[in-house]
Amino acid sequence: MERIPILIADEHLQVRTRVLERLEREADFYIVGVASDSSSAVQTASETHPRIILIDPMMRDGLGLDAIRRLRLENPEAVIVVLSAFTDTAQKIELEKLGVRFILNKGIESYKLVETLQHAAVWKNGSALSCHISTRTSAHCNNRPRWSFDRRGRLLYNPFMNPLPFVIYGSTVCEDTALVTARLRALNIPFGVRYVQTDAGVNPILEKYNNGSRVTPTLVFGNDEIVLSEPTIEQLESALDKAGYTFSPLRGAEIRGELKNQRVPNFTLPSSHGGEVTLYKLPGRKRAVLFFVRDAADRISQGYVRQLTNERALFDEYNALPIPILTADAETTREWANEFARGYAGLSDENGSVRARYDRALGIEPSRALLVVLDTYCVPRVVSSAEEAGGLIAPAEVTSWLRLLDYECDE
Repeated sequence: MERIPILIADEHLQVRTRVLERLEREADFYIVGVASDSSSAVQTASETHPRIILIDPMMRDGLGLDAIRRLRLENPEAVIVVLSAFTDTAQKIELEKLGVRFILNKGIESYKLVETLQHAAVWKNGSALSCHISTRTSAHCNNRPRWSFDRRGRLLYNPFMNPLPFVIYGSTVCEDTALVTARLRALNIPFGVRYVQTDAGVNPILEKYNNGSRVTPTLVFGNDEIVLSEPTIEQLESALDKAGYTFSPLRGAEIRGELKNQRVPNFTLPSSHGGEVTLYKLPGRKRAVLFFVRDAADRISQGYVRQLTNERALFDEYNALPIPILTADAETTREWANEFARGYAGLSDENGSVRARYDRALGIEPSRALLVVLDTYCVPRVVSSAEEAGGLIAPAEVTSWLRLLDYECDE
């Protein structure tokens, strides 16, 4: 395989040095240039013609995004890989609009950085570059290529293989199983599933992979190359990516236009913690994350709220509050919140009138799952709706939006 020329652009000497030293140990790569600001990155790229440009767009010269536009225009054969300490959801969306498909945090482990650069080496504008391995055919070069390795450096998947098939070992009464299968449906990922209720062979498999415990769901990819138990949405999607599956991330819709200047309808509803909660009077001007639950018995919604409310530390950090709103009576809401909301209160919208008002205000079909992120003024900033709760934005994206709102100045 030919060696891949790489340009490194970062304003911090420590970062440049650490990345340079790590990549110089890889036989696949050689460094053609190092730049300390955006302008020198553009100039060095024009002189050295790298295959990969590893760049931090948040350098203090403020020209990072403009530099990426120029790099894309002047170096159409190069692949941009972003390595930054600050890449929230809004910035990721902007980078994706510029054609950037590889966005990494500076805290990434070195082996994952190498893995991503190997992936990028055979990627160009959404398709594979010419195959570098003569013993492989190029039959799968139109798929999104990935070189995936485990922590010991063993190859899990390469771009010239089909994705690893997998089986879910789950339970029909498990909310986590329901959420995982719903997420896969939303991503259009094929999967097989075996349930403990209908297949006597499932329990021994669960015990095999969970130290004698029967943990559902457990996902097994290929010949045990990847095994997941009770994964979060983020862990599930990371495993799918490693296993070679192509899918589009599920994004929330940022509110624009007049709606961005209008408060959502106020409400006062009974709380599972006792008393009532009024949206406009939340203590401490908290940012509300409203999750509407049509059916308290819906296991997908149960699994989703478990993962959403598991982000307590980040909700506290960003002065935010997840608020499940159930179309159910007060007693059902209390029991539901006690079991699934991890200490947060649920609100009882027994006749569904609050949900109906929000559907009208936001233009949402009544049958769809709905999550709304509000700022401190109860103005909607992000909306996510889907056929099932498994198609809503991941909790990590919810907290990314809250982080972005936390950086905004109150006006």
